[in-house]
Amino acid sequence: MIDTKNKLNIAQMIASNGAGGAEKIFIDLCNELGKRHSVTAYTYNNPFIVNGLNESVRVCIIEQRSRFHFPHYLKLYKSFKEQSFDLIHTHSVKASVIVYYINKVLPFCHVATKHNSRKGKIFNKIKNVTAVSRRVSQSIAHPSKIIHNGINPQIIQKEPKLNSNKPFKLLSIGRLDPIKGFHLLIDSVSKLRIDYRLEIVGDGPQKSALDLQIEDLGLQKKVRLSGFQKNIAQKMADSDLLIINSFSEGFSIVAIEALYYGNVLISTDVGGSDEILTEAFLFEQNELTEKIKSIYQSYSEYHEKFNIIQRLKRENFLFSKTAEYYELLYQELLN
Repeated sequence: MIDTKNKLNIAQMIASNGAGGAEKIFIDLCNELGKRHSVTAYTYNNPFIVNGLNESVRVCIIEQRSRFHFPHYLKLYKSFKEQSFDLIHTHSVKASVIVYYINKVLPFCHVATKHNSRKGKIFNKIKNVTAVSRRVSQSIAHPSKIIHNGINPQIIQKEPKLNSNKPFKLLSIGRLDPIKGFHLLIDSVSKLRIDYRLEIVGDGPQKSALDLQIEDLGLQKKVRLSGFQKNIAQKMADSDLLIINSFSEGFSIVAIEALYYGNVLISTDVGGSDEILTEAFLFEQNELTEKIKSIYQSYSEYHEKFNIIQRLKRENFLFSKTAEYYELLYQELLN
């Protein structure tokens, strides 16, 4: 366990307007560390992040500038020097680039977390890098420490599902972006010949295109884009089948939430899912229609097998453990 008497002065920084997994982890890490340490969160004026931080976290709003905007670097340099942080922890590419270059002229311990396996050459240059999954770690040129994402579970009402509902309730969650594969998901369910309803939760730039696709396929009564929702846990509990159809993930928070709230989860073979699920719950995108049909026909069997995965894996993804692993790393680097 961490020696909580050793109070650290920590900065956490992210440069994002998003509301996805990386941003959720940033919020939870700031809040958890703020219970024991002095924490300053450097972030854009992103309501999702700012409103999610509790009162124990000092918030410093950073300007939305290009990653090589010199006046912006100078302001951050002065702020970092004034605060004399023990450690600065950056999340994702842009924040990590900025702090990497400031660190060349201002000595401090820099930790950077890579949240996905795409892009991010900067992480090959930074000495102390963490990765949220095995697959993300493999995308970094030098050894990195894997610290999985985690969640703080909610208490919800969950009824046992011995048999599938009618209609068969499908659920998919994420930013409406082509990399999430929602257009292929909609195409796949259009070929189903069972009584189903698909709800896609999330907002993003692909919404208009997906609305048009749903209309063109005549699926207005079967497929619904419900936008951003707060009651994700209950929606998972009420659905029969949760689907991750992404082309790429760092470590999907949705997959972790499914371990606590879901009934059955299937996923493409992306980061995180490959560490949680057995082969029976992984699929190729061109096989999705048949996979849904197979689960529909043998629902009790899939439900029982997924319940075993939940019992075996869920305790590994408590956020309290995630935060503890980061604290251990901080102490190791600073000592």
